[in-house]
Amino acid sequence: MTATLESPEVTEDRVTAWHEAGHVLVYLLQGRSLRYVTLRPRTAGRTGFTAVRPRRVDLSSVAVVAHAGPLAQARYVLEATSAADRLDEEVTDEDVRLGSYLLGGHDDLALITQARQAYGISDRQPDL
Repeated sequence: MTATLESPEVTEDRVTAWHEAGHVLVYLLQGRSLRYVTLRPRTAGRTGFTAVRPRRVDLSSVAVVAHAGPLAQARYVLEATSAADRLDEEVTDEDVRLGSYLLGGHDDLALITQARQAYGISDRQPDL
């Protein structure tokens, strides 16, 4: 995953922007009201953050938002890097997708895990 970030088109800020844009898009589709989006939050360990106005929502809505960021991030990296470059660096498409969750969305993973537990979905069962 880190090898693909060395491409001139792929910068950490752009990857973070795509990640947060994924969250924003799904929030807006859910009719949520945004407070702000930032690529440089003050909280240590974060590269981006999307804040919405508080509202009671179903946990499945939260899980969908959590998935949207890493998925948008992976899509951007896959489109901005060539298959040949990824092959040369021995990075598969699946590595990029998994990396977007592991490297780009620690908070996202926590929300997804919480939603899976609340709905009784085992760790081994794929998401619908």
